[in-house]
Amino acid sequence: MICGLISSTSVLSNSRDFLPYKQAVLGVSACIDMAIEAKANVAIVVIDRADQIIASARMDEVLPAAYEGAGLKAYSALNFFQPSGSIAPIMESFPAFKDIPRIVTIPGGHPVFSSNNALIGSVGVAGFPNAQQDAACALLAVTTMAES
Repeated sequence: MICGLISSTSVLSNSRDFLPYKQAVLGVSACIDMAIEAKANVAIVVIDRADQIIASARMDEVLPAAYEGAGLKAYSALNFFQPSGSIAPIMESFPAFKDIPRIVTIPGGHPVFSSNNALIGSVGVAGFPNAQQDAACALLAVTTMAES
C-alpha cells in the first residue's frame, strides 16, 4: 500500500501525532489543480483521526452529492486504514461489516500516516468522471502533504 508519511510536531511534547492544517490545505490545493487540469469539478475532504474535517473544498459546479461522497470515502479509508477502493474484499469476508454505517468501497479515499506510521487522518475525493481518477487525486493529496 502506498501512503504518505507526514512529519508533525506538536506544541505539547507528549501529544500524539496529528495531521497539520497547513499540510491538509496543500493536499486540497493539489487536488483542485489536478481537477482544473482535467476540466473536472470535484469535492475534497481531509479529516483527522477523530473524523473531524480539517480542510475541504467544493468546486463551483460539482454535483451536490460529491461533497458527501468525498466525506464517506475519507471516513471509510480512516476506519479501515487503507484506500476505500480496497475495502470490498474485507466486506465480503466479514459480511457483518456491511452493517457499519457510512462505509463505502468506492475508490477515492486514502489514509494518511505519520512518519511514525500512526494513522493521523484521511482524504476523500469525489466528482471526477470515474472513481479511479478520484483515487489518483486522493493519493496526490497524500503525497503532496507528505512532501511539504
